[in-house]
Amino acid sequence: MTRPELYVRAAQLYERAGLPIDAVRCYREGGASRAAADLLVGMGEYAEAVEEYRRAEVPVMAAWILAHHLADPVTAKATVLPPTWRGRYGLERVRNLLRAASPSDEIARFEDVLRPDLRGRLILARCELAEGGGHRDVLPVLRQARAALADAAAPYDPFVEEWAVAVAECAGRFDQVAVLFAASVRGHRLGAAQRWQEWARRVLGVELSIPSPEQRHVDVPVSQSWSEVADAVWLVHSMRRGVTPSERPPPLHP
Repeated sequence: MTRPELYVRAAQLYERAGLPIDAVRCYREGGASRAAADLLVGMGEYAEAVEEYRRAEVPVMAAWILAHHLADPVTAKATVLPPTWRGRYGLERVRNLLRAASPSDEIARFEDVLRPDLRGRLILARCELAEGGGHRDVLPVLRQARAALADAAAPYDPFVEEWAVAVAECAGRFDQVAVLFAASVRGHRLGAAQRWQEWARRVLGVELSIPSPEQRHVDVPVSQSWSEVADAVWLVHSMRRGVTPSERPPPLHP
């Protein structure tokens, strides 16, 4: 085995032994920046994780952490630029353009580059919330995420589910969280129902489930079951915040 391979092997052993700091050190020595970054995220060392993702040339992961965990939407947008754009404009110039009071044609073109990619759109949505945008601004991308998750024929991207749920949660749209997980269940995404239950326990402090076709009454459409779960989530959340149900914004059901 080569020296880098030995370091990576040692890192894996440290990780299995529950020694993440030593594992990160060895991953770095072995040039395995992506593995080091993933481990740093689990440790909550987000700033270091960003640097490792950059070294690993995975800017989309660095951008999400900047937007979601480090509250730096400007650098997040600049980081996720394609390499040709980063080379053309430079990171600092992009930051200055993004900080400008009024949008420019250059920034409009920049966001157009990101929009074809669902991960990129979710990053932009999270940036929008970090910059004070409203919950309605993120509903279109959440709808797109639901469609992708519900399509059983499409490859499963766990980050689409994770990031869409985070965007919905940060927007205060817990009903959207419910229908996102329901879309994953519909698309036969492994462990989706369990992830929903874990989220409900963590955020709402209650036990909730998503109705499966076997659990619901045969005369009740699946979409209606999902809608009722979303309504229940909103009611629980409203009671905790002291918000009356009439104040609820209309959800976008699948």
